Order: sequence, then structure tokens, then C-alpha cells
Amino acid sequence: MPEEITVDLVYCEGFDPEARTLVGRIGVEEARRRHAAGEQFAVAAVTADGGRVPALVDWAGTQRYARVWRFDEQGRRVHQTQCRLVPEGGLFVTEVRLWTYDSAGQAEFDRGAGQETIRNFRSGRVEHEAAPAGEGGGMRATQTQVDPATLVVPVPSFGDLSTLFGLGPVRVRRVDDAIDPATAPPWRPPVPLPPGDPTALFEPGVRYSLAGSGSTVITDVRPAGVARLVSGQLAAADPGWLDGVDPFTTPVAPGAYRVDLAVIRFIDQPDHTRVAAARLTVVDAPVASWEPALTASAEPLMLGEGEFQGFGVDSGMACFFDVAAGPALAELSDQAVADWDGMADLPAELVDPATGASLVQFTSGWGDGAYPTWLGRTAEGEVACFVVDLLVLREAEIVPSA
Repeated sequence: MPEEITVDLVYCEGFDPEARTLVGRIGVEEARRRHAAGEQFAVAAVTADGGRVPALVDWAGTQRYARVWRFDEQGRRVHQTQCRLVPEGGLFVTEVRLWTYDSAGQAEFDRGAGQETIRNFRSGRVEHEAAPAGEGGGMRATQTQVDPATLVVPVPSFGDLSTLFGLGPVRVRRVDDAIDPATAPPWRPPVPLPPGDPTALFEPGVRYSLAGSGSTVITDVRPAGVARLVSGQLAAADPGWLDGVDPFTTPVAPGAYRVDLAVIRFIDQPDHTRVAAARLTVVDAPVASWEPALTASAEPLMLGEGEFQGFGVDSGMACFFDVAAGPALAELSDQAVADWDGMADLPAELVDPATGASLVQFTSGWGDGAYPTWLGRTAEGEVACFVVDLLVLREAEIVPSA
């Protein structure tokens, strides 16, 4: 059996990787209050025989996030486990990362350090990547399927957070109740890409300065066509790859829905335009809230900082369409692409004469990539629209009117 270690518990703001130390001790009652309120904090194990930190748990209940760090004798991080609190109860282990160092003097996260990454998905899929010799020594990748229940651990109470340390037998000698001056937390839970305000993309006549380019653009709103849905299984995708596309989990009633484009025009190059976003209007009403438009296969728990669940584009085009009419519309789209002389004829509305279903396609921002779709709801919670954000204006700044 592993040897039992004796530790003191320290509640704090977290571990500062620059200073290589715990910062912002907050005391037990403040930590308990934060835990109850869902606010972030950290709890660390500090060895009683020398003050080394072998493990630490970062906790943020409102964001449904927990992270465990383990450290070696040199104070280097060697293990990271990230978890998400799932609605059905428990902590789902989303990712485990391991680092192996060749010597006591090797720097933390050195490029030559051995690395392993295990990513778990709610479906039970497990992806394992191993690079025993570091970044330059080759990598093995495998994929397996397990019972998803084996990837969930119980949610500990406040007093039992130390069970997440993963250190084996631990005896808590005491809980340090010292309080340091107010310190900014050195970490925060990963935040997926926020919707922002997609409505603003469709305000005509607004000038933006594009980040990093020095170019100024002005917005316009143009009609793109009508998406006729025969089943209400709406999806957004690359029109060149419609087979096997999953619809959004939020359906809309069969019917005809207007699609508009938010287009930017370069002030110094008036003929240069780009589609910044596309909006399918379900109800012509103000949007009170935005959320990601997800498919059944989406894994929102897996999203890291600035990430999103979206669809891929490889043809420079995107579209709204009804999944039930996908095969017929795919044939029409393939023929349309073959007939185009360049991209001048986009956007385009393609209609399947057999079902009446139509596909509305448009150029995708700067071209190929991955793009999110946002779902807008009215104040009453009704679906108002779907917006494909082509990320053209994501980092742009509004230019004040003269």
C-alpha cells in the first residue's frame, strides 16, 4: 500500500505559476461561503514535513468546473485533471494531462518532457495521445470506447474536497486558517466563446476597424433568400458536405424563413466585400438572450477557453438547410458549384422541386474554417432566429462617428 502522507489544508485564491507559490490565503469560513455560493477558490495540500505542495484543487461551482494539479518533489506540475459537474450528478473527468521529466533539473513543461493527454467524451469515447520523448519524439494516438459511468466521480462536499487530490492515503493534520491581504486569483475557469451581441452585426452603416489590419469596413444587410424547411430539422453546414449532418436540437416548425446576410465592405476597396454573418429569422421579434445552437452530438462540457461547437467549412461556403432534404439538396449544390464562374453569384437559393425544400448558401467570411451558430430567444423564451457567426468582426472595434 502507498505510504500515508500528512498534510495541512490551505484555502486560497490559487497557485501562481509565475511566483511558483500559493497566493491569497482566505481562511476556512470564507472558502466555505464561496463553495456554497458557487464562487471560485482553491484548496491545497501542504506537507507537514517541509511545506511542499503536492496537490491542489481549483473549484468554481457556478461554472461547474474543477481542476486538480499534482506537483513533484521539485515543485513542477506533473498531472492535471479537469472535471465538469454534470446535470445528472457527479464530476465528469473531461481531460487528464501528464508530464514526465528526465531529471530533477529539467524545466517545467520543457519541450522534451514526456507528455500524455487523455480526453473523455460524454458518449464514452476516450482519446489517448502519448509523446514519451516530448514534442520532437513522435506521438501515438489511440481511441477506445468505455462505459461513460466510469468517467464520473462523486461530487465531494466542502470538507471532502481533499479526496480529489489523488495522493493515496492522506491524513489531514490541520486546516490553516490564515488570511492574507486581498489578492487577485491567478486562474479562472475556461470560458467558451461567448455569443456577444449577434444583433449588432446586422446594424447597417456601422464602421469597424478590423483588428491587426488597419482596414476600416462598413456594414450592410442584404437578403440572401428563403430557407424552406419541410421537417423543421434546421442545420448549418458546408453545402459541399451535407450527408450525415446533425440538425440543431432546437427544431423550428416547417415553413419558409427569411435569410439575411451581414456584409462588410472595405472603405478603401469598395468592391471588396465579405459575409460576416447569416441570420435565419424564425420570429420577427427582439432577441433578449443568446445561446449556442447545438446538435445532439455536441460536447459543450469539452469546450476550453475561447472554444465553440460549430461546423467546418472546406469549400469557402456555408448554408442553412433542412436535414430531411439533405441528399436532394446536396446534388443541387454540387451542380451549382460546377456551374458558377467564380463566386460572384453567391448567395444562392437552391430549391428541390420534389419536396419544395430549399437551401440558402453564402460565402463564409474569410473562407475555410470552423464557425459557430447562435440561437436567439425572445423575452418569452421563444426562438427568434439562428445566426451563423463567420467571426469576421469578432475582434473588430467600432469606429466612432465623426
